[in-house]
Amino acid sequence: MECVKFAMTEQILSLSNHITIEKSIETGYSIVEKDTYIVGEKFAVDETGVSYFKNEETNKWEFLCLVVQSNIDEDDTVTAKVVFFLNPGVKDTVFMNQIKSKSPKLYEELRTGNWTKKISTA
Repeated sequence: MECVKFAMTEQILSLSNHITIEKSIETGYSIVEKDTYIVGEKFAVDETGVSYFKNEETNKWEFLCLVVQSNIDEDDTVTAKVVFFLNPGVKDTVFMNQIKSKSPKLYEELRTGNWTKKISTA
């Protein structure tokens, strides 16, 4: 099992130099002690597939409801969410409305395409 987890981690980290892994993150409610993939310092997906975004006011991670198309396999869900955050679907109204109401600055970056430009540069 550890070998599979290592392979998945290597695969995800190889997608972009804007992805890092943290052993824990602080939310507004608790410390999540799970391997968590950080995408561009603004989005995160933990090893079970739970998604977060960084609140620019509190500098803490907040839960983000995100459903992406993937197989039932948990590893596929984690990878699919990381890939989504590398090029977010701005036409996904559920995703965008959550960001708009909680993080107007990030919403504008996404809406104008500046997030994708930032994350796609080396």
